[in-house]
Amino acid sequence: MLLQLRGSSGSGKSYVAHQLLERYEHKPLYNPAVRKTVPYAYALPGGLFILGGYTARGGGVDGWPVETTVRELEALDEPGRFIFFEGLLISRSRGQWERLARNGHEYVAAILDTPPELCIQRVYERNGGKQINEWRLRDNHRGARTAVRYMGEAGIDTVTIRHGRSVEDVLSVLRDHGWTGDRS
Repeated sequence: MLLQLRGSSGSGKSYVAHQLLERYEHKPLYNPAVRKTVPYAYALPGGLFILGGYTARGGGVDGWPVETTVRELEALDEPGRFIFFEGLLISRSRGQWERLARNGHEYVAAILDTPPELCIQRVYERNGGKQINEWRLRDNHRGARTAVRYMGEAGIDTVTIRHGRSVEDVLSVLRDHGWTGDRS
């Protein structure tokens, strides 16, 4: 099962991954073809994997080419595994995710409902108050919602993750799809 968490900058996507890594024992996985010194994924109990590097405050797969992300997802995706990954949703990459869903991968597209003003505030805090393009962030916020809506219209399972309960909502989606969190 693939769970892709999407939202604009500052929406709290990486926060969810960091919280999962804090709550559960995990083993970093390295792949020199992806990143030489930073883990490309983490193995958690019950067959849960978090894709992306989380050695710093942020993380995720945003800096990776879409093809690399898809290749790593397909390599990790086996029956009984749950793969969480997050990043910005760029509409031109939507087709790649739809292809995964159509090729037999159980795929859920989740969108964080963080209000755009809160996202903007968080980005300013994160970059020390340095000027940002607020219009672009608002546009990305709208675009992420539009892309997830289109995915739903294409028959892909979509869910909304509440920004005030993001970790709990993500865990609920994983459990609804069979993840127990047990060591196995």
